[in-house]
Amino acid sequence: MEDCDGIHKLFNYYVTHSFSAYPDSVVELSFIQKLMSNYGDYPCYIIEQDEKGLAGFGMLRKHHFASSFNRVAELTYFIYPDFTSIGLGSQLIEKLLAEAKKREIESVLASISSKNTQSIRFHKKHGFKQCGRFLKIGKKFNEDFDVIWMQKFLT
Repeated sequence: MEDCDGIHKLFNYYVTHSFSAYPDSVVELSFIQKLMSNYGDYPCYIIEQDEKGLAGFGMLRKHHFASSFNRVAELTYFIYPDFTSIGLGSQLIEKLLAEAKKREIESVLASISSKNTQSIRFHKKHGFKQCGRFLKIGKKFNEDFDVIWMQKFLT
């Protein structure tokens, strides 16, 4: 994918500045290339803002390799802070959910750090509900965090 460099830069922004991306240190470009290749034929979208270039990206992926989970997908997306709260995230998530419906996916999951309260609110606004929580399983910036799973049924 030609946008791997831009996605790499954006992902590492969130690695170093927030709990949104789980790694605790910057990742190599090969990490992003592997991430992208693992998505197979699932959709990936890039948000570009005129001459400013990449503003964000989002993608769907299989939740589990077993075919018994084919009706479930996970979504992942990141948008630079300068481009949040202007509707781009809502447009992106609605496009990803529409693609999921086309694939006859019945349920979409999101894995979110408990320290990422903005993302939790955003998902709630878009109809996601908390369906699970793993307590103190992550540690970043010398702080423990929970991983919250949120789910939206599409049927």
